[in-house]
Amino acid sequence: MAAALALVPCASCATGSTDYGAGTDGGSAGDWGGMSAGDGAAPADGTTDALTSDGTTDALARDAAPDARASDATTDVLASDAAPVDGPSDVAIDDARPGFDGGTSEDVVDAGPVADVTAGTDARALADGPNEAESGGPTCSGGEILCNGTCVNPATDPNHCGACGVTCSSSLCGTSITADMSSSPAGWTFNGSAVWDSSGPSARMTAANAASATGTVIYGHSVVTDEFTASFQFRIGAGGGGRYDGMGFMIEASGPSAIGSGDGALGMGGLVGYGVEFDVYNNGQCADNSADHVGVDSLSLCSNILPTSLFASPDLTPVNLADGQWHAAVVSLSGGAMSVSIDAKPVAQNVALTGFTSGTSYYYGFSGATGGVAPNGGIQTEVKTVGITFPTPRCL
Repeated sequence: MAAALALVPCASCATGSTDYGAGTDGGSAGDWGGMSAGDGAAPADGTTDALTSDGTTDALARDAAPDARASDATTDVLASDAAPVDGPSDVAIDDARPGFDGGTSEDVVDAGPVADVTAGTDARALADGPNEAESGGPTCSGGEILCNGTCVNPATDPNHCGACGVTCSSSLCGTSITADMSSSPAGWTFNGSAVWDSSGPSARMTAANAASATGTVIYGHSVVTDEFTASFQFRIGAGGGGRYDGMGFMIEASGPSAIGSGDGALGMGGLVGYGVEFDVYNNGQCADNSADHVGVDSLSLCSNILPTSLFASPDLTPVNLADGQWHAAVVSLSGGAMSVSIDAKPVAQNVALTGFTSGTSYYYGFSGATGGVAPNGGIQTEVKTVGITFPTPRCL
């Protein structure tokens, strides 16, 4: 159907004193959509009355041949036998019948006004292409989707996170968790010996020379986990202390206040989930055979003291994890397998996480633990510039 055009009275009709009179539908004088045969006075130029009722010369005669495109008055808004309505019609026609000014009838209004007005259908909505009436709601753009008749952004809307009706109890929806640790981070819990340290600034799990300390720093909401990439900077050994024991990155299902076993379990062993250990003490068992290594673990305990190893790197010397310097780590999970790099060098690749089920919710965090006996304690462990990204929007 041709698009609706604005109504433009013909030039010849605008001159003289012709009065088109009131239409039979009760419209006012000059009401283009309300005119009917025999309502108007003779035109000023003396030519044949454009509104005669003989059905042969009247372009707008009520008994004129119906529009070839209309089949009945109930389905076509251009049907010539439709019941008239008040007010100008907003539908233009493009059939071959001439208009008042000798042009085509694109300049005039069809004698059949809109037939579906009583049904609540705007004739303009029937123009070619998608529109609100046909779709039942607005057309969304810019990545938005239609939920309950409203366009929403599933990447950020906590009431429609990732899909319509997925509600986030945290009121947070997105694809990333960040905490640069330049100030105490909102939404993170500090447990055990862990504190926010302004001198870093950093999240510090254990302090230098603290004996038998255990601490965790955990994001406060569990996140549905399929794949992720976590990047962060860590430091082990600032301020001195004995070389024991180390720290870890973990995904765990034990809660935001969870603290695992200390010493060689690094504050994460004994929880439910998986972790990456940055270990600077040789425990001599359960694949922990180096004082400078990275491991990928199940957090269930091995020999009641250490995490269960899924992978342990060789000794990383000449790299020294406990040199008191900041190192950049990247941990990624894809297809149920975990990879780890330190300072852009791979140290673990595609380690299968035994028993991992995609779609399980986990808490993300860090842990640290020291051994020793006061006053000769262990080593300081810290983390900062944390960024964890997910491939699709989810509740955070």
